[in-house]
Amino acid sequence: MIDQIIANLLRKTLETQKPKFSGSKMENITDWVKTVTVKFKLAHCPEHEKLDWVPTFLRGEALLWCMKRKNDIQTWSDDICEKLIFNAF
Repeated sequence: MIDQIIANLLRKTLETQKPKFSGSKMENITDWVKTVTVKFKLAHCPEHEKLDWVPTFLRGEALLWCMKRKNDIQTWSDDICEKLIFNAF
């Protein structure tokens, strides 16, 4: 019960405190991926919902990149997801 309450609160932080990424060379993609992964784990975010969240975290070139490749990525934790992101930025 307590775990579920905490997970719900952490899920709310996904909505209000989104880790932003635009693809700028000033941003660190590795740190962003780690932050998003940790937030997903803490919020007990189901695998099938993770990719729905990702576009809400992105801006600019990163969002355009994501929208063009949305059919290429099946799951967040899939290695292809990280490889595509790291190779793009």
